[in-house]
Amino acid sequence: MTDRVSDYLAAFERESRGFGLNEASDIANDVRSHINEAVEYGKPLEEVLTSLGTPKALARAYAVELLMGKPKETSNIARFVQLLALVAFGGLLTLIVVTFLGSIGLSFVLSGILLFVLGLLEAGGVHLPHVQTGGMSPWLVAALGPVMFAIGWGALVLLRSYVRFAGRQLVRALPRRA
Repeated sequence: MTDRVSDYLAAFERESRGFGLNEASDIANDVRSHINEAVEYGKPLEEVLTSLGTPKALARAYAVELLMGKPKETSNIARFVQLLALVAFGGLLTLIVVTFLGSIGLSFVLSGILLFVLGLLEAGGVHLPHVQTGGMSPWLVAALGPVMFAIGWGALVLLRSYVRFAGRQLVRALPRRA
């Protein structure tokens, strides 16, 4: 067995234990057998490892599968809570990133449009009640609008990229249907 396979399986076992899988060694042996069979049938090792995904994604998929397929000795509520905790902790980073980029993106895009319009109105002599520009020139206020819009748009583009990345990782982590 190559060092690459040994490193992959060691990382898989470590990640599996992190997800609370007591039978991590047995599962790693099954994965080792799967890799050996695929290589014996002529599939390149790199292709086999790529199809399995990252050790963390594979461990998460096993953890979810084992949690969903647990025998009835544990209650449905306990299994649901365990599954919910697994998904929540796996998605905590996603929750933070989506909230941050989404709020920055939307607020800056809308603020940019509003600043541009208000700056033009002030420059045209239309003074809206309760709108203060802090003594800045109306043209400066109007010029800040596109800058704010661009920052917000950039945050939304980053958000879209992150969601696509997370979606691809999730698809790779979920077990494939036959």
